[in-house]
Amino acid sequence: MNKKTLFTIMLLMIASISYAKRPAPKEVSAIIHGNYVYVVTHWAHDNGTDQNGGYIGVLDAKTGVKDWGIQIYKTEYDPNIEKDIQDVFITNTEINFFGTSLKVTDELGRKFNVDLINKTVSKAK
Repeated sequence: MNKKTLFTIMLLMIASISYAKRPAPKEVSAIIHGNYVYVVTHWAHDNGTDQNGGYIGVLDAKTGVKDWGIQIYKTEYDPNIEKDIQDVFITNTEINFFGTSLKVTDELGRKFNVDLINKTVSKAK
């Protein structure tokens, strides 16, 4: 194989690797309501799950200590595809007027409701 062909192959490999990488998710503003702060925790090592994205942490507003958290959705990873390009992150959260429900939207446009009293998740209609 000549040097020009080898160089072309290397360039294509580098381009395909850099193309597969995705930018970091945008930060989602925390919501402070009553005695709690609702935060979107993107990274698996921070949220205690085996996936990046799809997790809301609930902190005590006075101490900043985690009170509880909930996984909003499960991402099914294809082992044949690079994991980071399969991650799905939360893009928006809104709390209802009464502070009893949190509406969550992800990058795919899916919407979920978190019942903050019962600590359950349902797909939004």
